[in-house]
Amino acid sequence: MLMLVNRLLIITNAIFQRNLLLVFHVKMLYCKQFVIYIYKSLY
Repeated sequence: MLMLVNRLLIITNAIFQRNLLLVFHVKMLYCKQFVIYIYKSLY
């Protein structure tokens, strides 16, 4: 029982970390596009 709970915790932790990375990448992409948009509107 304890092993199962431990494994579940490890799996959820891995998924959580992956999602965090994904969110970070998406935010970076949005920031990049936003900067490009501002740059184009200025020039």
